[in-house]
Amino acid sequence: MESRVLVSLDKDFSSILRFPPARYAGIVVLRLSEPLAPAAIEDALRRLLIALAGKDLTGRLWIIDARRIREFEEPDQP
Repeated sequence: MESRVLVSLDKDFSSILRFPPARYAGIVVLRLSEPLAPAAIEDALRRLLIALAGKDLTGRLWIIDARRIREFEEPDQP
């Protein structure tokens, strides 16, 4: 396994029931407004890199929109 993080504009990947974050090396969903501009994607990715400083993406879902970054990590299963 190559442990690659998925970065997508497809909002379906934010469904933790269909794509449980614990099964992946990391999922990043960009929820940006239309019309989509390359500068908006660059800004979102730049903000993600700053937020990730010293953090591990493994098993986490990150949702990035124009104003905030949300991180979701599944709770430990008993």
